[in-house]
This record gives sequence, C-alpha cells and structure tokens, in this order.
Amino acid sequence: MNKEQKEAWLREAKMQMKAIQTLEKYNMAALALAGLGAALCYFTIVASAQKNPLFIAGSIILAAVGALCSMVLNVGIRNGKRNVEKILNAVEGKEPPAPEKKAPAGAGKAEKKE
Repeated sequence: MNKEQKEAWLREAKMQMKAIQTLEKYNMAALALAGLGAALCYFTIVASAQKNPLFIAGSIILAAVGALCSMVLNVGIRNGKRNVEKILNAVEGKEPPAPEKKAPAGAGKAEKKE
C-alpha cells in the first residue's frame, strides 16, 4: 500500500468516525424520545385523572418508535466502529483476527442408535 492509498484510507476512516459521531447524537435523541414516551404513558395511566386512550396509545407508540430507532442506530454505530477498526488495521499492516468457527448444530451430542 503506497502513501497516497494510506492517506485515502485514513481520510475515509476519519469521515466514517464523523458519521458515527452523528449517529451517536441521533441515538441520544431516539433514547430521549423513548424516555419521553414512557414518561407520558406513566403520567397518563397513573397520575392523570382523565385516562384518554388515544393519549395512552400515542405515548406507547412514541416510546416504541424511540426504542426501535435506538436499536437500529446502535447496530449501525457498532458496525461502523468495526469497519473503522478494520480500515485502521489494514493501513497499519496488521492482519484482521480470524473469524471464529461455529460448531455444527448437532456437534457434541451423542448419536442415538436404534
């Protein structure tokens, strides 16, 4: 790998880290949305004299949407960090770790003889 390629890969890693930081901000917003939905649901069910079913349903949907968005963003953040790590390892000349091999589904169990 020549110097220009290394610089290009390092630029790519830097841009991906910036994108990951943006995703982390969105993740915090999604968590806040889920918390707000949970708090509204709690307030509506427990503390409110008027139990409006539409408000309860809306707050549950708000909490669910926030939680689902947070889950999806977490997967993207985790995969992005792995990708940046792979890029940096490639630039440094380190070999990536070998993938773990999983045993077949029936391995380790005694076979039944009839």
